[in-house]
Amino acid sequence: MILFPLICFCSAVFAFADSGPTAFSQETPRQEQLFELTVIAEGVRSENGAVIMELSNAEGEAVSGAKVSIRDGESRWVFTEVPAGKWAVRLFHDENNNEKLDTNFLGIPREGYGFSNNPPARFGPPPFNARLFEVQADTTIRITLIY
Repeated sequence: MILFPLICFCSAVFAFADSGPTAFSQETPRQEQLFELTVIAEGVRSENGAVIMELSNAEGEAVSGAKVSIRDGESRWVFTEVPAGKWAVRLFHDENNNEKLDTNFLGIPREGYGFSNNPPARFGPPPFNARLFEVQADTTIRITLIY
């Protein structure tokens, strides 16, 4: 009579195993896709100094930055492992390598600067939303410096 309970147990195990995913099975979690974002700063007026770039998420939090050399009037940097979503970039040409945007006594920049989407900057930086762009694949953006 031991055979009957063993057969019932085996039948139940196989029926359970064939019923699809359960709390006991481990499905592989979906990996978040990561992309490369290439930023090209164009119209850099000299090769003095470097271009300082900052990548911000949709909430405006800086998540990465770089100090990039200049060659032939442009600077190029690749941000790696960027998740899909909305991002913004701001940058400036740090001609004297002091790692800050120099301004005159009125607060007007004396060094070149720019933003993703190249929005106009009138009486201050453009609104943050005007700088947001979407990353859904490897992406290249071009920012023209304003002097």
